[in-house]
Amino acid sequence: MSHFLNVYLLDLIELEAVIGSGNEEFLGRLLAEAPDHDPECGFCEPCESSDCEGPDCEECEYCEDAQLPHALRTIFAGGPFNEVYAHAYVAALESICQGLGTSAGEVNFWFGYEGLPDVILTLASSMDGRDPFPYTEDNGWGHIGKQGCADQLAEWETIAAGPDDHGGYADSIVDWFRQSTSDKKDLIGFWAG
Repeated sequence: MSHFLNVYLLDLIELEAVIGSGNEEFLGRLLAEAPDHDPECGFCEPCESSDCEGPDCEECEYCEDAQLPHALRTIFAGGPFNEVYAHAYVAALESICQGLGTSAGEVNFWFGYEGLPDVILTLASSMDGRDPFPYTEDNGWGHIGKQGCADQLAEWETIAAGPDDHGGYADSIVDWFRQSTSDKKDLIGFWAG
């Protein structure tokens, strides 16, 4: 099954500082930019449209648009984090990264693909209890620090110039590491699929 990975340039410390910050101004901006919940769009499988409470409905278990505002508020409040919203917390963290950082690009990948570089797997980590959020198997986030990017840049430039491009990922990885090194920012990745 194909997955996608979105990568951002941002200081991890800055992202972690948002959790529990109570920053109402930033939260308000993210809520204003959040997509509207449309119960007719076909993504609210467990919630019958006739029972849906409209734009503020948080009962649609699989609808990120309905869950995103709740997830954002919970992150800014510092919890408590409920496993029902595990997927939405990842989406909320990504929207926070979009508000604080810069997009470095995206790639498609397949878990288990033999040529998949460890860099992709590191940026596509699962939520495995390393942070305050509940576990989810279908999406997640990971990061590589700016020093790690700088340390690996020359190696990946050599790989990208060689005959084995590591499944077509070498050029993207070089671009990410160059941007990280020049901007002195961490790489933060979000995957779903």
